[in-house]
Amino acid sequence: MSHLIFSFLDSSFIAVLYTSDSDKIMRYTDEGETAELCKWTVNLSSLPTFQQNAAMPQPTGFYTGEKE
Repeated sequence: MSHLIFSFLDSSFIAVLYTSDSDKIMRYTDEGETAELCKWTVNLSSLPTFQQNAAMPQPTGFYTGEKE
């Protein structure tokens, strides 16, 4: 049962897009004046690659993007 809970928590996260009036490129929100533009929840559990990799956990994790 704990495996299902762990997999579910790993499959979703909240993505936030910030904006600023500054021309400066900022990697972190504490680098300058920013405002939250939008926020959404991302759930990777419907992706076949995520499902396959989550079914056979690896100690180093996995990447769900395209292979080079």
